[in-house]
Amino acid sequence: MPARWRKLAIMIPVALLVSLAALLALALQPARAQPQGQADIWYIARVDGQPVGSWRHQEQATADGWTVKQTLELRVRRYGAIVALTQEYSNTETEDGKVTGFSLRQVHNGKAFLHLQGRPLEGDPTLFRVDDLLGRPGRQLAWAPEVTGLRSRERLPLSGQGPYRVLAHEPLVNLVVGLEGTISQEAIDQGGAKAPCQKVSWQPRILQPGAPTLGQTRWWIDPAGRIVRRQFELDGMGLVTLDLSTREGVSESAKVSPMRDLGDSSLVGLDRPIPNARMVRAVVLRLLWKEPTGEPLELANDERQQARPAADGGTEVVSRKGQKPRRVVGAPDAGREFTGTSKFIDTDHPRIRELAQRAGGFEDDCWTAALRLERYVSRNLRPDAAAALVPASEFCSTWRGDCRHAALALAALCRASNLPARTAIGLLYVEKGGKPALGFHMWTEVFIDGQWIGLDGTLGQGGVGAGHIKVSDHSWDKVESLAPLLSVQRLVGRLKGEVVRVDLGD
Repeated sequence: MPARWRKLAIMIPVALLVSLAALLALALQPARAQPQGQADIWYIARVDGQPVGSWRHQEQATADGWTVKQTLELRVRRYGAIVALTQEYSNTETEDGKVTGFSLRQVHNGKAFLHLQGRPLEGDPTLFRVDDLLGRPGRQLAWAPEVTGLRSRERLPLSGQGPYRVLAHEPLVNLVVGLEGTISQEAIDQGGAKAPCQKVSWQPRILQPGAPTLGQTRWWIDPAGRIVRRQFELDGMGLVTLDLSTREGVSESAKVSPMRDLGDSSLVGLDRPIPNARMVRAVVLRLLWKEPTGEPLELANDERQQARPAADGGTEVVSRKGQKPRRVVGAPDAGREFTGTSKFIDTDHPRIRELAQRAGGFEDDCWTAALRLERYVSRNLRPDAAAALVPASEFCSTWRGDCRHAALALAALCRASNLPARTAIGLLYVEKGGKPALGFHMWTEVFIDGQWIGLDGTLGQGGVGAGHIKVSDHSWDKVESLAPLLSVQRLVGRLKGEVVRVDLGD
């Protein structure tokens, strides 16, 4: 790790924030002539070849330098529901690329989900003050004077193969990250013909040990110096491709209604079904990348599940049906992050405390109380794949949502009942159109007698089954967005699986 990266890694706290994938969009030249001191560049966004929206890059000269704004707008069909997403990320920067401020705004189906504004802390170039414009408490963000602005990054002189290393503010996690770029040559289809391009692959790295791996951003530069194509990974949708266009081209593509359900394309196909998957004692699965990536395929290891790497680069995982907690004398306590309140698990909200009591969360026996809370969430849940992620207290006013909402609400109710809790993020065995697969899923884990035990507020079946494949877990402490889901989002739609063995039990 370069020296300046190591120095910054010491300063940066891991506080993951934002759900939409990293948009390190580096436009070198506009698609058409631009007025001096301005740029306005349009791209058509596609998933699996289907137009799903637009991406826009704007630059405006100011007295102090530049204001640069990048806007992603998507409209997709996901699990049967139409979802509209907007992300606006902008920064102000000096002529030499020093960032003097940034803004990040996300909107889900017309509702503002996140709106942050960052400014340098007076007298300290290593800190930014980040204010939440939706009324939540602000915080300080570790910074570095070497962080390059959007416009400056877009004009980096690139030649040879690299690697090139810069520091950048990454909207995916709202952190300063190390950005490492490599260059290769690749011809892509342009107007029905193959066009030679310079392909640039950027790998963002959170500068702390054990931090999650972020997906690459790639773009292709034609001989005229224009980025004619970009790619990045977007949570729940897979690979998004941006093709250089015009405002008129984007408007024409918007006339195409989203037909393919992107939820289906995110499934991990299996070679054969698992009979009665929710009741079997254990399953052994072998998971592999569809295409070689060189990336590790990391899954969780705990008492219920063990994963080990296979010789072919895949991973073999043994997953067992969850059991009720064993009685343990002198078990350790859970950490504070599993008992406190946070943006999404707002345990201290009066509605959460009232519902926990109503649902029977204060039963003397902890496991009985946890099961009652699980059933309560499951019985009230009104499935809605288009629902934006909101604090548990807000979700519990309508009960409209998906597995994410149910898992967070159950964690909040458990904590309000003095039961430490966290969420597990992973995959769940499903059969879609008669075909066996693993789909994205999130559930809850409660800490009883020193053991983390799975509960599923979506299914409400008294725990988790062998078909629950855990990738990671998270307390959601000091988290303001969907970044804890990154560990799974980089897997969905990119894996294939084999059922090695099924243990039916007695």
